[in-house]
Amino acid sequence: MIKKFITFFIYCSIGYYVASSTIGGIFISGNRVITSFFVVFVLTFANMLAPHVFAILPLPKKGFSAIFLSLILNVAVFQVFIVFLPNFRIVASFLPELIIFGFVLPSKHLNGIESLLCTALVFTITVKTFLWLGKER
Repeated sequence: MIKKFITFFIYCSIGYYVASSTIGGIFISGNRVITSFFVVFVLTFANMLAPHVFAILPLPKKGFSAIFLSLILNVAVFQVFIVFLPNFRIVASFLPELIIFGFVLPSKHLNGIESLLCTALVFTITVKTFLWLGKER
């Protein structure tokens, strides 16, 4: 159980760092270390207990539907952070122009809700990818 918690905590820490650095929509005032640790800790528990809740209810545990439900869960958790943590905010952000294999993706200004959705999406995809890579076969 402790090993599972530590792996989820590491994956959620990586996902939180990737989401906050790529999207840039998370703004923490005050003590950033303690607030970030608390955010990652709660996200770890939410993502660790989500498959068990999905098993109780007739909800999918695998596939794109499970990823979509996890995205909804992470958006809800970020919304709870916005309400209950006074020094945690989701702010508008800017995605720069990207050139990937010769294809140009234009720059995009994100408002608060788009920034929240993109942050939760990047976090969810990162955590689910690491869980898939670390799965024992």
